[in-house]
Amino acid sequence: MAECGDTLQDLATDLSMGTAQLPGRDVLDRAALRTLNVRSDWRGAVRFLSHGLTILVTGGLVHALRGELVLLVPVMLLHGFAIVTLFAPMHECVHMTAFRSRWLKRVIGWATGAASFDNSDYYRSSHHWHHRFTQDLAHDPELMRPKPRRHWFRLMSYAHEHNISGRYGCRESRSSREEYPCHLGGDV
Repeated sequence: MAECGDTLQDLATDLSMGTAQLPGRDVLDRAALRTLNVRSDWRGAVRFLSHGLTILVTGGLVHALRGELVLLVPVMLLHGFAIVTLFAPMHECVHMTAFRSRWLKRVIGWATGAASFDNSDYYRSSHHWHHRFTQDLAHDPELMRPKPRRHWFRLMSYAHEHNISGRYGCRESRSSREEYPCHLGGDV
């Protein structure tokens, strides 16, 4: 009987999130998914600290290999990859899946967001709408703008969307700009 209640709860969650019809929902059964989704402060801390250690070690290697261009370039690529992937722990903290403790999720989410030049609080609110309206061109904030055709314009669009272009602004919505708050609290 408890299994039936869990199934109804899972169905209600899928329907409320709008994800019941998405392909790939049946790749894992619910019991296996629940096992994989068990939250742990210890496992989250080990993963986060290993990520930080990777950044420190590769940063140390970049410093030590100055002048050794043949070795420096691959180490710099590895170091850059480690820094860029700080978005992943922020993303998991926004989803509240990285740690068991809420305060750890907030602190690590904020720290990794700041280190990757992103705002975890802003991202949390806009990302909710992305999941609510996934692949809906009129409402998904991550799909709002048409994709540019040329590589240079695609790169500049990416820079603007991720606020690395030096301009802070809102992601525009065709339906309602009020749903998506700005990074600095004001409209540009």
